Amino acid sequence: GSPKETFDSYGVDILDLAVENISMPDELREFMRKQTQMKMVGADNFMQFQAGTSMEKASENQGMAGGMAAGGMGMGMGYAMANQMGQAMGAPGASTPPPIPRTETFFVAISGTQTGPFDINALRKQAAAGEFTRGSLVWKDGMPQWAAADKVPQLAGLFAPTPPPIPPAT
Repeated sequence: GSPKETFDSYGVDILDLAVENISMPDELREFMRKQTQMKMVGADNFMQFQAGTSMEKASENQGMAGGMAAGGMGMGMGYAMANQMGQAMGAPGASTPPPIPRTETFFVAISGTQTGPFDINALRKQAAAGEFTRGSLVWKDGMPQWAAADKVPQLAGLFAPTPPPIPPAT
């Protein structure tokens, strides 16, 4: 039953409940602390935050390695700032990679049975082996109905060009 029913069975009423402490693993506590700090400084992503934290730690190191690290971080920071300014002004930047290209996949009807999905490379191999032909029926998301493979622009190039008919001898 519910917690109220459990307490009622013992004749206990809870009038007030105060939670003083919730313990959590150190890893979770550290993650939450970093997330809060990122929000406070306005870092857009974890890498920006880590770079800023590393610069601060490097500047505290008085040795030669610390000076070199701070110098390198300063150069890196300059590049990052220039990149961010370029992005703000609409210039393409290298800090954010482009989205991963999605591979188109097709279903193929073989002997009246739907098979697949297959990507272009798999269909190229099947075409080379003679298993996938111009007349094979295919379908992909967005197509209104099944169509012959040679009628689908993305697949037409998988087949050797058909030469025109030989003209009659004169």
